[in-house]
Amino acid sequence: MKQVDHEFGGHHTELKLSVIASYLNAYTRALRKLFKQLWYIDAFAGTGSRTVTHRALPATLFGDPPAPERIERLRGSAQIAIDTAPPFDRLIFIEKKKSFAAALEKLKAQHPLRDIKVIPGDANEAIQKIIRETSWSTTRAVLFLDPYGMDVDWETLKSIARTRAIDVWYLFSLSGLYRQATVKLSKVDISKRTALNRILGSSDWEKDL
Repeated sequence: MKQVDHEFGGHHTELKLSVIASYLNAYTRALRKLFKQLWYIDAFAGTGSRTVTHRALPATLFGDPPAPERIERLRGSAQIAIDTAPPFDRLIFIEKKKSFAAALEKLKAQHPLRDIKVIPGDANEAIQKIIRETSWSTTRAVLFLDPYGMDVDWETLKSIARTRAIDVWYLFSLSGLYRQATVKLSKVDISKRTALNRILGSSDWEKDL
């Protein structure tokens, strides 16, 4: 299978992922002996890696030779979760984009002894199904929500909270919110209002515009 590139982020992304890696290692160490099952759920899992393109650089006045363009592949959140030690009992990767889901299947095949499930499709639907079908009395999970935009429904967050068993990392898209909510309420059309109500859970935000 051809390598699927997933190019995103910058230094802030690397910092974010390093913090998550440290957290996941601490999480499994702390809870390993307390619960029968520890799960990691990535709702927008991407490909498992991220691609960084380093531009070509000309020779410098100080005698440094030119550097050709190079592509670097770094660990994404899914790969970081796989590498966590002590390991998670189960890893669930949700991804709507078909090419990315296929890349995750390839990543899964590289770890045949691990319990890894790739779910192609909508993250909200997949999370709700996982919640309904899981016994949370003996299971604890980390759920990583790093959406591409305004893709997490408030109803999904309410369902997660009701389990009282899932630790959530939710990287909320402020840029997506700003794109939908203009300064004047009169300029927020029906589709934008619907999107805002869906992610915020009510129309109370209208009082602040």
